[in-house]
Formats: sequence, structure tokens, C-alpha cells
Amino acid sequence: APVYGFGRSERVVGRALEGRRSEAQVLTKVGLVWEEERGEFFFEGPDQDGVVRRVYKNSRPDSIRREVEASLARMGCDVLDLVQIHWPD
Repeated sequence: APVYGFGRSERVVGRALEGRRSEAQVLTKVGLVWEEERGEFFFEGPDQDGVVRRVYKNSRPDSIRREVEASLARMGCDVLDLVQIHWPD
């Protein structure tokens, strides 16, 4: 899920998949965002640089589209095999 490490976890997965995408199923989660203050506040915590991020539940269609596009970019993939809602709002 992108919220793990505020995107870092997906970048790590992307590096592991380089040249091996066909050998794995790629799954991620959506519904927890930190880029915008929209939705229900869920928690806050520091990112890898120590910046405190506020995380919101947001599973609106436009947010899910943005999250999926960002996840694809972070992992360097063109397709996700499964997308799950992390926390319904």
C-alpha cells in the first residue's frame, strides 16, 4: 500500500520487479491519502524525512483514480492485478 512509507514501499517493490513483472502479481491498496486534506482524518506520522504527514480516508472515485496512477508510476508498471480499499470511509 502506498501509505506504507508514504510511497516508499511501492518504489521498493518497483525496483524488485524491474525486468521481472511477468513473474509476479502486483497488488496494492487505495483509500488512505496524505497529499490532500480531503476525507475523514485517520492518523498522522512522520515520513522518511521526518515530516509529519496527516492521513485521510478517501475512497472517492477521483481519489482512487489518482492513487492508482501514482501507484503505477511508483512501481513502474502499466497494470495492477488487484486494487483493494485499505480502509473504507
